[in-house]
Amino acid sequence: MKKFLLKAVLLIGMTAAVMALLNSLYIRTNVYKNDIELAGTGKFDHVPDGLQVVNLGSSHGEWAFDYSGMSNLRGFNMALSSQDFYYDYQALKRYRKNLTAGSVVLIPVSYFSFGLGAQKDMPFDYRYYGILPYRVIRGHNLIDYLKYRWCPITFTGYDGVKALFKDEKFQIDPDKVLKKNNYSLGALKSLARKRADYHKKIMRNPKSDHDYNIANLEKLLVYCKKEGLKPVLITTPYTDYYNVNFGKGFYNDFYGTIESMQRKYGVPYLDYSHDSRFSGAPQLFRDSDHLNVPGRTWFTQIVIDDLRGQRLLE
Repeated sequence: MKKFLLKAVLLIGMTAAVMALLNSLYIRTNVYKNDIELAGTGKFDHVPDGLQVVNLGSSHGEWAFDYSGMSNLRGFNMALSSQDFYYDYQALKRYRKNLTAGSVVLIPVSYFSFGLGAQKDMPFDYRYYGILPYRVIRGHNLIDYLKYRWCPITFTGYDGVKALFKDEKFQIDPDKVLKKNNYSLGALKSLARKRADYHKKIMRNPKSDHDYNIANLEKLLVYCKKEGLKPVLITTPYTDYYNVNFGKGFYNDFYGTIESMQRKYGVPYLDYSHDSRFSGAPQLFRDSDHLNVPGRTWFTQIVIDDLRGQRLLE
């Protein structure tokens, strides 16, 4: 019996060692790196220290800010596509140690931000297994944790093993270097209408979804104040083709919610949604409501200048 148990332990140990070796080799492949690039979380492997300004947010924040050209300023873009206030809050807590005292935290508020449904509109929780503590990931489970955090090759099957022998080229998302709008003027108008309809549909989600998002935004603001950080609500630029699809009632509700946050927490709000420098210049966008590389480079500089002008950023 003892010999059997010893053999079983040795077999399990050898199997674990082989899987650990294969996994170590797999995460070095471009197949794996491309998956991480697609998820957008690779940047969190290199979060610098001494950050003076960070931005959170969904794809509007992800595409609006680029601090790489800023001299004498340390900034980092923590936004991810479809990221809601809950994960904004969790990401900021996770990387708080990388921020200096008094750092500015830009919190993008998109037209649909308050209506996002955690289950219906946020199917991307798996991305956070590699960057956030297990317990804070919505719907976390052990299988997904092992799959996405510790041993991805175990769940890739033949394709994962194949990558060890026949890798692919490293594919940087071409959108990351997009320097013009993806759409013709005619197509842009149609796209803007479709995107606005989709975002208005999100805003018609149940009141419980709105309450959930507002509660998480309030947690985020309270946390910033407690940690000596400077939260700033911000709405990024949109094209006129996108803005025109929202009526007076929608804007009254949207800005009313933001104004209540301002009154309650004394937080500043920077609104560039209708800024004429951008709204009438579709060449600065990749589509109807996301900036492209030239657009975000200019916009980031404008925001930094405005923060300094209001003495929010030294």
